[in-house]
Amino acid sequence: MVLIETKSGSRNAKLFCVGRDIENAEISLHFDSDLKKWIVTDELSTGQSKDNIFLAALYVYLKKHISFTGTASELVSELKEVTQEQFYPNRVTRDLVQNGYTLRKYGIDFQYKRTRNGRLIILHYDRERDSSDGKNTSEVTVNRLTLKV
Repeated sequence: MVLIETKSGSRNAKLFCVGRDIENAEISLHFDSDLKKWIVTDELSTGQSKDNIFLAALYVYLKKHISFTGTASELVSELKEVTQEQFYPNRVTRDLVQNGYTLRKYGIDFQYKRTRNGRLIILHYDRERDSSDGKNTSEVTVNRLTLKV
């Protein structure tokens, strides 16, 4: 977390929060001299959820290709076919594990295996188990991001 005063002596600042285990955020603050503490002056402002963009891109990719077997780096490379959004291989497996319930809801099975040659991600899309509204359309919208199949 980094606190940056907007103008020296103004007692207004922005708190930038970035981390592996938290959602990125930017919070406006004002220093109250009477209370001797920073007070939040606006609502928490976050960008588009990277998890949702990743899941949407993965969903669109798997609807077209049905399955994927490979490393996290290979998956990130394949997702470039769907979106120009930047994903990082070191976060892919964690994001898949954290969103396992959501993946199942969209008919996606996820397995993670360690092999002699490395770690493999195995994904499979089953249209019959897809409970989303997007299974019968050619577009997927997540947080105002629309991806075409």
